[in-house]
Amino acid sequence: MSRRSMSSNVVAGIAAVVVVAALSVTAEAKGKKSTADPSSDPAVKALMQLKSSVKSGDFATRAAAVEGLGLVSRKQKKEVLPLIKEALKDAQWQVRRAAIKGLLSLGDKSWQSAIAAAMALRGLDPYREVLPLLEPLGVKRAMPLIKRVLTTPKFDGPERYLAAFKRTGGDWMVRAWLMGTGLKGGLGDMFRNDLATLPLPAAAEVYKKVLKKQTPAIQAAIVKHVARSKALEDIKFVAKLVKSKAPEVAFAAALALAHRKDASGKALLVAALSEDNTDDKKKLLALEALRNIPSTSLYAALKPYTRSAKTPISILQAVLEIHAALKNPKLGLWLNKQLNGTNVERRAVAATVLGRVQGKAALPTLHKLIRAGGHFATRLGAAKSIADLAPKESLEVIRQVLFTEQDPRMKIALLNALGRIRTPECVPIIRSEIAQDDPNVKAAAVRAMGAIRHESAVPDLKMAFGDRSKKVRRGALVAIMSLGPQRYLSYFKSALNWVTPELLDTLTAAHGAQFLPHLKLAMASSKAEVRDGAFAALRHLDKKTRAAVAKSLAVTSKRRNQRLTGLAVAVELLPKAEAIELASTLSNEKDKLIVVACLDALGRLGAKGARALLATSIDAESESVRVAAAVALLKL
Repeated sequence: MSRRSMSSNVVAGIAAVVVVAALSVTAEAKGKKSTADPSSDPAVKALMQLKSSVKSGDFATRAAAVEGLGLVSRKQKKEVLPLIKEALKDAQWQVRRAAIKGLLSLGDKSWQSAIAAAMALRGLDPYREVLPLLEPLGVKRAMPLIKRVLTTPKFDGPERYLAAFKRTGGDWMVRAWLMGTGLKGGLGDMFRNDLATLPLPAAAEVYKKVLKKQTPAIQAAIVKHVARSKALEDIKFVAKLVKSKAPEVAFAAALALAHRKDASGKALLVAALSEDNTDDKKKLLALEALRNIPSTSLYAALKPYTRSAKTPISILQAVLEIHAALKNPKLGLWLNKQLNGTNVERRAVAATVLGRVQGKAALPTLHKLIRAGGHFATRLGAAKSIADLAPKESLEVIRQVLFTEQDPRMKIALLNALGRIRTPECVPIIRSEIAQDDPNVKAAAVRAMGAIRHESAVPDLKMAFGDRSKKVRRGALVAIMSLGPQRYLSYFKSALNWVTPELLDTLTAAHGAQFLPHLKLAMASSKAEVRDGAFAALRHLDKKTRAAVAKSLAVTSKRRNQRLTGLAVAVELLPKAEAIELASTLSNEKDKLIVVACLDALGRLGAKGARALLATSIDAESESVRVAAAVALLKL
């Protein structure tokens, strides 16, 4: 249902102990009456234990026993139902939650009123505490109940549930909004007004069904939300809005489609370039969108802007970008004219696109333009143009200019050009810039070094590990790892005091199994966030590797939470026989929580060979262990 992390679920589950089950006991076997003492039968002892433990002084054990009673046979329902319903009055939410689960398992209708009562409690987090209770029902069965509760007069805080559905995402979010946008009144407005904030790509399924029914303001907001998202490529469902009677909706749809290289709304964008349109902001938006769907048919619409001396510089820049994308051969003469003119702004934009239009033929002009003494904007434009061409012929000129340059913006533009040229000869030129005071210049130098991917850059990148700027340190580590993570394991080790979970995830995604030794180092970190981040990053590796790492943590880690997390994941991923062996071995630990987790695993795995172990554990000194053993034994 949700994107909750595996490790957080495991820790929460351990706090609630383990799920308890009880089965009915028969007094006869093959038509013969049993002569054994019923109280000595492990199955009978298990049920007795559960009924006793619902009064335990430990709320986690109490909750486990209550939930377990919900798993007895239908014949025993009347016997345990009063105990479960009594638990609904418990002061601890964990016990009440277990009671709701028990009622659900038994199919007793009172669970619905219990869920409704839980939803109404402001002190409960809908995402973490309430919605998980509905998971066993499935979203299709749960939604009618949710709708009934949310539409109850004076229901307090429905916005909490909207936030929870958004955070959960997936089918739960989709069905919630399909339900909610169909409601009338304030609650329906709440769902509708929140449409443009739903996470993509999941929200596309909602938009496809309800977009046409919304007000123009909401439609425009949704289209802009979709246009901004990088998570959704296919936005064909927006195309029908190009014909909307609301101009702002139609234009927004045309923009969004063009940015996805879809020309469905091209006519609207071209119309926005008309000289009759005095809205320069709208013109600029249209031009920026048309850049993604360039064609020579646009020349006629663009011509007035290059001819007029009054064209705003931002619009002229956007026009030239389209010409550059089309490599318009006729533009060269016009650019040279602007470069020799007196309008410094026009000189700057002309320099920016000169390389893309004329190719290497523009280098002599660009080399002159970037030297000190000229207008700064023109120099900066020329540097960007050189970066577009990435020519080796520019190395010496760039070296000379960098040596005397003082402006950080120009330095960054030149460093970007070196990063695009990507030859070992660039390294000595970049080296001095890593020692600069400006953090943005240092970050650009590190990026350029990383782009070159040459051994000679390693000492300079290693030096950046000690920089005060997180951006510089991060860039240096990413660059070094790109040269071969296993070769530079010691470098990674020296970065462990500042590495972040996000960076661990990025590097694992980039290098896969080659980064496993690094993750193992991170999982031994003294920082919990680093350990957890490293474990979470294992998601990028194959199942067999994840299982092996989890098993190793379960057996060797000195940290309880890490062992419990490792055990839970190992049991899930390992072959059944190996998982049973692991849980059986670790069930002899002194740590009660480890033992409880192992016994629970044996029950879930159906480890019939562990009957003797479980029968012994049902008489353990610890009540939580006895409850866990009873569950596991009876599940067999």
